Amino acid sequence: MARFTLVDGYLYAIDKSSLKLFNIANIANPVWEKSIPISWNIETLFPYEDKLFIGSQTGMYIYSIQNTSNPEYISEFRHASACDPVVVEGNTAYVTLRGGNLCGAIESQLNVIDITQIESPQLLSTYPMVEPYGMGIDNGVLFVCDGEAGLKIYNATDPMT
Repeated sequence: MARFTLVDGYLYAIDKSSLKLFNIANIANPVWEKSIPISWNIETLFPYEDKLFIGSQTGMYIYSIQNTSNPEYISEFRHASACDPVVVEGNTAYVTLRGGNLCGAIESQLNVIDITQIESPQLLSTYPMVEPYGMGIDNGVLFVCDGEAGLKIYNATDPMT
């Protein structure tokens, strides 16, 4: 589920290097519209408000979908090579990096990123993890699946704490 999403009559899907757009206004007859190159090793897609947050092994890419048929690049946040999902709530993005695998990173961590200035995401804080595999966020509660360390649940109402 982290590789596709539905927004206002469009299905957005990712493969290893691009964002694919399908018009599903007529659900019985979906129409492929285009493919937008993003980067190598794209892994996750997270919609939030009028944006798509795309996680890759080298960073987080942010695209505007104000015009749902024409996603436009806004900015990116680069990090060391690692497997990483991304979730967003409010003005904060959360990115986990899983180390010790083929993705390249040595250490595993949770990055908390300020996206108040969407054109210039800034790292707020980094927290060590054991082996993060997936995340979710719901109304100020951040869920991190952290491998052998189990499910971790954080109060994310104040991202700095």
